[in-house]
Amino acid sequence: MWLSPTQGVDALAVHFTWHPRMAEVTPVLESLEALLLPLGARPHWAKVFALPAEQVGALYPRLADFRALVAERDPEGRFGTDLVDRWLGLPSSAPAGGVGSPLVDSAQPPRR
Repeated sequence: MWLSPTQGVDALAVHFTWHPRMAEVTPVLESLEALLLPLGARPHWAKVFALPAEQVGALYPRLADFRALVAERDPEGRFGTDLVDRWLGLPSSAPAGGVGSPLVDSAQPPRR
């Protein structure tokens, strides 16, 4: 559970439902994150968040262990996606030629 938002801490999860209007949602997310990150908040991997990839890794103390495990157990990147690889600072899962896991723009909501 190294990458669980609740790993090693007492936690409270806050979830709200929104309409897929990213131009309106993004400023709200940025405001909420600015208030919650100083309190130790971590984004949930299955939710939309605005935090830049460079800052995500600092929130997960066992990220280096996870990267080492991925390198050992999934050296070809078969179980990764470009989006998660980017957030976690892992090598891209896309094989040479650019074909691979679909790249999901983190600024776009997931499709249903």
